Amino acid sequence: MDIEALERMLEQGRESAMLRFTLGNACFREERWDEAISHYQRALTLDPAYSAAWQSLGDARARAGVPDDEVRQTYADGLDAARERGDMQVVKVLEARLRKIDRRTGG
Repeated sequence: MDIEALERMLEQGRESAMLRFTLGNACFREERWDEAISHYQRALTLDPAYSAAWQSLGDARARAGVPDDEVRQTYADGLDAARERGDMQVVKVLEARLRKIDRRTGG
């Protein structure tokens, strides 16, 4: 779906964590980092345990040039959510992202 169609769904009052996540992904694909970040954050407000949204939020922040320590914290928060939810695929991805940041920053 395109961004405009997803935004129309929001205007119709169909807001949900899934819709915000999908809209964030659409903005991410178009490299609209600030908008993607905003939609992922809203998805997490609606569902704080949405582990895939944590992963995508960290990825968007990294692409937007957010400092490594903030990106790292996003991934760490997402890792907690993924473990709590039992989402082992996201756990593996976030652990790898954290290791990469730690190698790069000497942490």
